[in-house]
Amino acid sequence: MLNAVSHSRAERIEFELDYADSGFRMRIWDNGCGIDPQVPRDGRDGHWGLAGMRERAARIGGILKISSSAADGTEVQLSIPGALAFQVATLNQGE
Repeated sequence: MLNAVSHSRAERIEFELDYADSGFRMRIWDNGCGIDPQVPRDGRDGHWGLAGMRERAARIGGILKISSSAADGTEVQLSIPGALAFQVATLNQGE
């Protein structure tokens, strides 16, 4: 959201959470100027934002998708399978 506000020059930014037994999905999209097509694929020298997002998604078993164009703006979507997203936390007694 911060990147969309800071860089997209969008008139509209939307955020959506969708959860069901099958999984959890977070989606952010805007109608801004888009991202250079090379950046979602390769990142930018000295910047770790997209690479860090991909690493964190992979670490939790999720899938991160980024699509962008100057005409349609940018969409970032994180999907996590329900079996991973909705695990019940257990507390260890005695710790």
